[in-house]
Amino acid sequence: MELRILATAHLVVMDAHFPDIEDHAFGHGSIEHAAEMARQFPRLLVLAGHHAPMLSDDQLRDASQRHGEGLANFRLAVEGTSFWWDPKKMVFRERRPKRQP
Repeated sequence: MELRILATAHLVVMDAHFPDIEDHAFGHGSIEHAAEMARQFPRLLVLAGHHAPMLSDDQLRDASQRHGEGLANFRLAVEGTSFWWDPKKMVFRERRPKRQP
């Protein structure tokens, strides 16, 4: 079911509670699995969210870099980040904050 949904989606926020697939437990996913889905579906923007509270920001960034290396369509879901739909390219793009004068 997951693969069928991802095949037609443009943006997905995936449960990525754990860094690695081998740590999956209690129905939670991993950053590694989310990155793998980004690899399988290059037109899909994958945001890895629902991070484990026992992981530091550095550990989350490390896992994201390790598993998402070279993926332009994979990011950690970070509070305050927003995206907009580009109808010409049919993709979501990250909204950059306006520069302060």
